[in-house]
Amino acid sequence: MLPVAQVFLSVLPDGKSMLASVYTFAEAGDEIPLHTHDHWHNCQVLAGGVRIYDGNGKELFLKAGELAGLGAGKPHAIQATQAGTLIININEPR
Repeated sequence: MLPVAQVFLSVLPDGKSMLASVYTFAEAGDEIPLHTHDHWHNCQVLAGGVRIYDGNGKELFLKAGELAGLGAGKPHAIQATQAGTLIININEPR
């Protein structure tokens, strides 16, 4: 099942915008499917834990309080390892 998302947009003083998305994963195994972006973003786990994987065998496990930078053009998926996981993704200002 896909997580529930809330999206927030901020306009910075230089006119660029920054997007933050908060995802709530109800069950372990819920995931944001494999995808790419044309920008980098940071993924921070606020509660629970996630597995971030690239579809080619590389994976990273994060728990509450940990952060990972996900590069532009890099395929990735984010899967909850615990029910009730909460993450925030903060995108590069554009």
